[in-house]
Amino acid sequence: AAAQQKIDRMSGHGELLDGLKKGHASFAKDLAQLGAEHSTWAERVAYLEKVLGDSAEKHSREIEAIKAAHNKLATESRNHLQNHSGVAEKVENISRVQGSMQERVLYIEKVENIS
Repeated sequence: AAAQQKIDRMSGHGELLDGLKKGHASFAKDLAQLGAEHSTWAERVAYLEKVLGDSAEKHSREIEAIKAAHNKLATESRNHLQNHSGVAEKVENISRVQGSMQERVLYIEKVENIS
């Protein structure tokens, strides 16, 4: 009778072990599924980081190109302004010379009585 009670108690442990095995198998399955989803998420994050990094690098290159173009334009503008002021001075000098030439011709005509 005592031996039978031990056997009955052990068979209860067998059922408990079977339940634990089934729970472990279910847990292992869920863990594998989460691992697969995790790698999918990791791949997605890596892709996004790559795209954003490439985009940031592209924008950085474009900004540098715009800065270089701006600096070139600013330099050309300064040079143009300097040349323009030089041309304005030349035009003013020519106007003065032309005015003095007209004055000379009038003086000569006046002195020679040419009219």
